[in-house]
Amino acid sequence: RSKAGSDGLENLETITVPDGGVVMPSFHDSHIHAAAGGLQVIQCNLRSCSTLQEALTAIAAYADVMRASRPHEVVPWVVGGGWQPEWFERGQPTAPLLDAVCPDFPAYLRDMNGHEGWTNTAGLQAANITAATPDPPAGYIVRDDGGQPVGHLLMAACRLLVAAMPPLNPAKRDQGLQAALHEAVKHGITSLHDALVNDVVYDVFCRFDAAQRLPVMVHMALEWRADWTAEENISFLSARREEVRSRGKMLKAETVKIFVDGIPDNKTGYMLAPYKEVCEAPPPEASSGVTTRNDVHAPSAASGEDE
Repeated sequence: RSKAGSDGLENLETITVPDGGVVMPSFHDSHIHAAAGGLQVIQCNLRSCSTLQEALTAIAAYADVMRASRPHEVVPWVVGGGWQPEWFERGQPTAPLLDAVCPDFPAYLRDMNGHEGWTNTAGLQAANITAATPDPPAGYIVRDDGGQPVGHLLMAACRLLVAAMPPLNPAKRDQGLQAALHEAVKHGITSLHDALVNDVVYDVFCRFDAAQRLPVMVHMALEWRADWTAEENISFLSARREEVRSRGKMLKAETVKIFVDGIPDNKTGYMLAPYKEVCEAPPPEASSGVTTRNDVHAPSAASGEDE
């Protein structure tokens, strides 16, 4: 490694690549959920499964480990994800399938894309999700012909399960983000855009940045809160953006994530014509009703929720 000087570029370094070495551009991941995805890697990870049977076997094994490692008075949750809708009839996972391999612990497993949740009977009971439970704004509880929840939740309905779960401690969240960052660096990613940063995820990124533990540049899309007014959101998000600008080293907060509708895959995205197979979606008035302003860059979004 030596300083370049003969061509006037005194402040640059040249690096001699050994014979057989390769020099290539790095990558920017424009849509990732690093904190949530990293947690999934260290939890019940189904991403390597290719069939429903493989996934059920993995879930059963994960539950066995939890039974052996937790005191009897503690009721843990089996949490993770990575399942594929095509494994199930009509793309709908059901509680009885999970009950067969995990009857005693509540379970919450996200699909591969993070827009849907799969739970068992214990999970429905822990979250008090019954036939009388209304669909939340921008969410949908899949039900059978009798109106009973089947164990399949779409979009913001997944928050009903998250609210019933014991909170993860900061160390576990840090472990998840570290796993995601390791994967990013390993694959040549030097900057990424986390597409949904709520308060919990924001704190994790700030901890890493303050401790100089971010090996990549992180662009955060801050969460727009549907239960706040536009003025409240803009005031809060603008202040948070300035906070990151003033102290962030490898962090940026220049975008906002706004949930408007769902996605075409599970028929929760708004379309001009009906879907071929009808699946009720949240009514338009349940969306964020956002009016954009020039001082906050706010791309619309059609995504699920992060834990």
